[in-house]
Amino acid sequence: MLDEQFSINKDYYTFVNKSFIPVRLAREKGDEEIFTLYKISATPTVVVIEADGKEIDRIIGYDDPPSIFLKQLTNVYKQIETLEKLQSAYEKNPNDLIASFKLGNKMYQLKMDIKKVTELFTKVYQRSAEARKITIDYDIPGETVNLYEWTLYQLGMISGISTNFKHFFILLKEYPDSRFAYSVYETVSKSIPATVDSTTEEWFFDSMLEKYPDNLKLLMNYVNHYTQTGKNTEKALKAASKVTNELEMIVISPFFNMNKVYNNYAKLLEKNGDEDILMRVYGTLYLRLTQGFYEEALMNYIRFWAAKGGNEESVDKALTILTTVNAFRVSAYIITNFVTNTYITMGKMDKALEFYGPSFLKKNWDNASEIDSYAYYWAEKGENLPSALEAIARYEELEPDQELLNLKEKIYFSMGDTIKARKYGEEYIELYKNNPWYLESYARDWADKGKNLDNALKACKTGLAVKNDNVSLWFTLSTVYWKMENYEEALKAADKTREIYGVDNPAITKQIENIKADMARIKKK
Repeated sequence: MLDEQFSINKDYYTFVNKSFIPVRLAREKGDEEIFTLYKISATPTVVVIEADGKEIDRIIGYDDPPSIFLKQLTNVYKQIETLEKLQSAYEKNPNDLIASFKLGNKMYQLKMDIKKVTELFTKVYQRSAEARKITIDYDIPGETVNLYEWTLYQLGMISGISTNFKHFFILLKEYPDSRFAYSVYETVSKSIPATVDSTTEEWFFDSMLEKYPDNLKLLMNYVNHYTQTGKNTEKALKAASKVTNELEMIVISPFFNMNKVYNNYAKLLEKNGDEDILMRVYGTLYLRLTQGFYEEALMNYIRFWAAKGGNEESVDKALTILTTVNAFRVSAYIITNFVTNTYITMGKMDKALEFYGPSFLKKNWDNASEIDSYAYYWAEKGENLPSALEAIARYEELEPDQELLNLKEKIYFSMGDTIKARKYGEEYIELYKNNPWYLESYARDWADKGKNLDNALKACKTGLAVKNDNVSLWFTLSTVYWKMENYEEALKAADKTREIYGVDNPAITKQIENIKADMARIKKK
């Protein structure tokens, strides 16, 4: 688009050629060195430099209309708050709050050193008494904003969840009518962390609804949050009812993510025991409204009713629709697995096999990829195993250089033939004896199942003989020993994992705590 505007927009073309010496570079044309020198990570990026190579400023990205981009270039040409000027002003007086903020803001816009950006904004934040008295020009011409208010917003955007949104909460309390209020409410309501105390959480959502009582996006975030946390069911039900009533009055649009809010409303109604409203809101009418839209809506609908039970006629219809619509965002493989899983969950194995059983295999007899997926699915399920073995045999005919040893092992293990299963497992370990990543994946799979632990142990030891500093292998070895109730060896492997990892890791710490807890339990017995 940028190239297009350069060639067809006369004002832009004339100004650029008169004011600069334009040079177009591209990674694919061997210009990687320049990209590295100027730390360019995204394109298009326009870097304006002096003749000696010193950077004056840069513009990242391009959006219509071209007049905005032309104005940005004009400001650079006129040296209006360029990166170079802002850096110079800060270096002359690093204690000046406006200079600190402007440099931080410029660097933030240009996606530069985030640590330095945070340091600059924090300097302003820590001198809040002074910053509160300063007003500066905002990004919109002719508008101003309080320096402290803007700093709080920028720090909130940078640190966010890692600081429990504390800067955002201060902003809302001190500047309830801030120009940034809506953006803050939208950001926090989508991802407020569980570590925020309940008093602050309730104050935040109450103030959000008080300020924006009719905003559908914020109402949906409210419903989503309280559906997930299980709190304030009554208030969430009222909000969900309001949203769904509004959505019925407008053209349904994926923009509003109606699928998610209806699904959450259904969960709230189920929790509250409102069966009649549930059927009205999330029954056959909803299915008629959504069947032409995204697969995700159908999948959530099916998932809800399959788990709850009831409304089977609609679920069967939704499953039929799901398998016949064109997949816009979900792969056919995922839909196939989902539909089969649903039939199994509903206790309809005959339907599952009718959909994804021997007839599917016959239809795809010459498609190696489909056959591989089919065999893998049923090997993991431990069902339809003779057909899965037939699929493996056919796959190995089509792809003679590839033998599905791990799938054979799983199938024979499920069939109770442990001798054959272990034989194939040992062949797999031998085949990949020099590939510690394959061996770790193999061992972890069995460790998670708590089965075939002898082969899992052998795979870990074989992999570590090749790469003794592989953190994942040591962690999996710890899990294997733990499942074998060899707690001393499990603890040694976990300690080795921590030693190699070098820093605290919650998963490793939790593993060690669990192993020690089991050791203590055994000693008590």
